[in-house]
Amino acid sequence: MKKLFVLSCVALATLASCSKSEDIEAPQAQKEIAFSVATDKSRAPIEGTSFANDQKIYVSAYNSVSGKYFSGVAFSKKDGDTWKAGKYWPVNGVTSFLAYAATGDVTSFNPTWGAKYADNVVFDIASGFYKAETGTTTTTTTPYIDLLYASGEQAEEKKYDPVSMKFQHTGAWVVFNVKLTSALTDATVTLNSFQLANLFKGGKVVVDNTTYAGAKASWDFTGVAAADYGVESFTASKELSATPYEFGAIIPEQNQTAIKFNYTLSSTGAAFDAQTVNFEYPLSRFNKWEMGKKYVYNITITFNEIEIKPSVTDWGDPTDTAIGI
Repeated sequence: MKKLFVLSCVALATLASCSKSEDIEAPQAQKEIAFSVATDKSRAPIEGTSFANDQKIYVSAYNSVSGKYFSGVAFSKKDGDTWKAGKYWPVNGVTSFLAYAATGDVTSFNPTWGAKYADNVVFDIASGFYKAETGTTTTTTTPYIDLLYASGEQAEEKKYDPVSMKFQHTGAWVVFNVKLTSALTDATVTLNSFQLANLFKGGKVVVDNTTYAGAKASWDFTGVAAADYGVESFTASKELSATPYEFGAIIPEQNQTAIKFNYTLSSTGAAFDAQTVNFEYPLSRFNKWEMGKKYVYNITITFNEIEIKPSVTDWGDPTDTAIGI
């Protein structure tokens, strides 16, 4: 019995000496996936260089080892300037991500994620339209919708820093500023309607994330008919002044078409009879309305002519400086 006790003591002493001479690596806690929205020339609904605090982003992920990880998970802003959703990094492999963000009712976009979740996503919004409502006289109830997309990737295996996501717009923002050259005496000009002619107001947005260049969006109008669209609707005619009346819409990327509007010139006395004018003008200054760009048309009405001055800027450019024109 005494011999057994001695041997046990020797075994314990040997184990103790081993524990002092060898370093045993403690397991690390699993890291939570986090995203940061790039602020340098980034895009955000509706305009600016950063997302609002309550803005959610919807993300799908694919891991190079384990494959499909998750799809369409809503991430919210937490812990400063990062977005989290209680999802953790896979232990092995490199994980890639594809995401979208939107204002308005996101359920109306009907996103279909690709076979690998983060390889592509398709939005079917054939019956939708991105409508701006800046005028108080509008009767349209469709929300002002902005759909954006982004992609990102883990820098390397077992590197768990927040992934930067630079969001891009899927539509073009078209803005109209309509005014008189100067205030009128004893006369008024009222705007009755304003349309974009022969426009595709919806379709499918396809975001492809299979190239080294990163995600790229495109529009598919198969099965969708172009038609005139009332950019601004009025419960009553809008009286114009020397101060610009601003309104507009976010539209799918497409070739430029034309504008149509109707206005009435009236006398506040009995100097002349009211005259109503139907005006149509082809918009050919730019080849097309490109996604991620903001197009501004300054329209000035006089007794003798209508002057239209177009410009284009980067949507997210805070300086709003015209580019390439």
